[in-house]
Amino acid sequence: MIGLPILTAVMGVAILGMQAGVTQMRLDDQVALQARYVSLGGQLEGVIRDGSVLCVEAEHVFDRGLWALDPLVLRSRSCALNPEGSSGDGPEG
Repeated sequence: MIGLPILTAVMGVAILGMQAGVTQMRLDDQVALQARYVSLGGQLEGVIRDGSVLCVEAEHVFDRGLWALDPLVLRSRSCALNPEGSSGDGPEG
């Protein structure tokens, strides 16, 4: 009888962890696609330009449901080469 509430609590925590993991994977994919889009000439706000690379950052906050007790912030950053910002110092082929 005591095992059922413990099992339910463990399963609930596991589901919350899986939710956060899947959301982090989606955030990583989204940021990677945005960085590639910007490197191909697309326009987005908040792009960090640093010479030969373009970086995009994003964040997602879990603050509803049980996460309201202790909000979880997920962050992701992805960079892609900036074809317009290359210095030309490398070998040419």
